[in-house]
Amino acid sequence: MEDLYQVHKVSLARFARGLTRSERDAEDLVQDTFERAMAHIVQLSTMFETNQRAWLYTVAKNLWRDRQRRRQLESRWLESEKHQMSGSVDTTFRMTHFTARLEYQDLLNRLPANLRDIIILRYWQGLSSREMAKRLKIPDATVRARLRAAIKRLRATFPLQMDHDHPDQNKCVFEHQLKGRDFDA
Repeated sequence: MEDLYQVHKVSLARFARGLTRSERDAEDLVQDTFERAMAHIVQLSTMFETNQRAWLYTVAKNLWRDRQRRRQLESRWLESEKHQMSGSVDTTFRMTHFTARLEYQDLLNRLPANLRDIIILRYWQGLSSREMAKRLKIPDATVRARLRAAIKRLRATFPLQMDHDHPDQNKCVFEHQLKGRDFDA
């Protein structure tokens, strides 16, 4: 891994600076790219140097695109929240609601991009699995599998809201509060 890093760090950093136009973002991107490389070190060790560089550049470019997509989604989400908050509702309620939504956004950001996108399409945009499959150009079964995987991760991460009167109906707080939708739909 050290050899891979020494051989490619300068050119990858230059490539990352060109993509990000920011020294700090470029450093983060290079670090994340080499983290991915560590997970694929056996595969990379069998490649020629030029193929290794192409692999690293592709990973860096894809990571950057994922970050840009996430930023755009967050920006649209925040704009939507600002618009919703501008109504004549009590300020304390609006701030509480806004804070809760930010916590949900943070939780979603912990998911891998492919799982986060599925959750957003299903619960923010209200798409069915068939509509998501068509938009993402993947099979319906893959959408449903990713949705189940995302929900499983969210349930593991988010604490349960206990209803002692109806223990059979205990659900993840996230499930109860996110737009009032049930995740098992």
